[in-house]
Amino acid sequence: MAGRTAWHGMIVGLSESLKIPKESELKDYQKILEQNPYFLEIFNNAIDTLCRTLGTDGNLNVVIVKQGIKKARELIN
Repeated sequence: MAGRTAWHGMIVGLSESLKIPKESELKDYQKILEQNPYFLEIFNNAIDTLCRTLGTDGNLNVVIVKQGIKKARELIN
């Protein structure tokens, strides 16, 4: 649950920063971020860590949790 919550928080922050609707699909964010491969990589890492690993698989490894949150903050900042 924490991973999904962090993921949704990142999407809210990213939507505000990029001025796109929060209801946009994943591919919409990726298409915008394709313009900067660095940000696209961070975004894809955040998907993998926050949404898939923590959210779907329920991995509770503290190192992975911290890394996912770090990537989300890095992208939003």
